[in-house]
Amino acid sequence: MKITEIFNLGTKGHEELDFIDIDETSDTKLFIDPYVIQALSNSFCLEAQKSIETFFNEVFTACKEQNHSRLRYLLSFASEPNETNLGMKSSSIFGKGTTPDELTNLFSNFYDTVRKNPHIESNSLAMCMYIPNFAEDKMSDLITNIIRKKLYEFTLEQANK
Repeated sequence: MKITEIFNLGTKGHEELDFIDIDETSDTKLFIDPYVIQALSNSFCLEAQKSIETFFNEVFTACKEQNHSRLRYLLSFASEPNETNLGMKSSSIFGKGTTPDELTNLFSNFYDTVRKNPHIESNSLAMCMYIPNFAEDKMSDLITNIIRKKLYEFTLEQANK
C-alpha cells in the first residue's frame, strides 16, 4: 500500500507530491544519488552535501591512516535502511544490505590500490565510483544513513503539510 493511500491524500500522481510515494511493503527500485544532491542548490541538498562530504572525508582519512577500527565504526551505521523502501530488496521484508566488515574490506582494499595516485583522492565521493561491488544500491543505503536526520526532518515537514 502506497503512502498516499495510507493517508488518503487523493493525489493524481507524483507531480502533486514533493516525496516519493513508496509502497510500505516492498522496495521501489530507486536510489538516492549523491551526485544529484551535489548538483542541486536548495537548502536540503546543501546541508546533505555537507554531511556526505564530511563522512567520506572521515572514511578516507581512516583508510589513509590504516585505522581499521575507526573505519569499521564509521561504516557500522551503513546497514540497509528499511524505512525508506528504496533499492533492490528481495521478497523478504528486510533488505540484506552490507555488513560493516564487508564495507570495511571494500573501502580498505580499494584505498590500498589508489593510495599511490594522490590526485584521485581529491574527491572522496568520486572515488566511490571505482570501488568494486559498490553499486548504486549500496551507495544509496550508505547515503540514506548519512543524511537520515535530514530525511527524517523532511518526512515530518511533508506529514505536517
